[in-house]
Amino acid sequence: MSKQVAASELAEVGGGDVLGDQRERLQGFPPEVAEEDLLRFFALSDEDVTEVRRQRGATSRLCFALNLCALRYLGFIPDNLGDVPLPVVDYVARQLGLEAEVAGYGQRTPTLVVHKQRAREYLGFERMGPETESALRGWLLDRALEHDTPVALLRMVCEGCIGRRSFGHG
Repeated sequence: MSKQVAASELAEVGGGDVLGDQRERLQGFPPEVAEEDLLRFFALSDEDVTEVRRQRGATSRLCFALNLCALRYLGFIPDNLGDVPLPVVDYVARQLGLEAEVAGYGQRTPTLVVHKQRAREYLGFERMGPETESALRGWLLDRALEHDTPVALLRMVCEGCIGRRSFGHG
């Protein structure tokens, strides 16, 4: 599977940092999304479409839908949806009957904040509490002794957070 994870959201939990270009690659979408992942994480349900249509304006609808899909796929919502691969944008836009245009989205910071918050609520994600974060730190320390690459640890942590529908800082 080609899933990517957010280094910036987990670095604080892991107490470390991922090196240079690895960190940058992990903060957003990969250059390409496998067709299997496109069908699994970017197909909108009827309920998703209903939620998306509550947003005002075509660009806001499309970008809100991309936020939902990114949260499912990446485990976080990237700050810049302009980096979403065009085939992904096209696929989501076609499902909504919209043009594949994300330019101009996010010019209003409150829109970004509200969309991220609403996407997390809609998908049932909750902010990680102190107990969960403490348990994650212990778990991560145990795994660090088993793996020699921060990227492997980061992927494991992110997959666990997605499975638990929780998110860290950011």
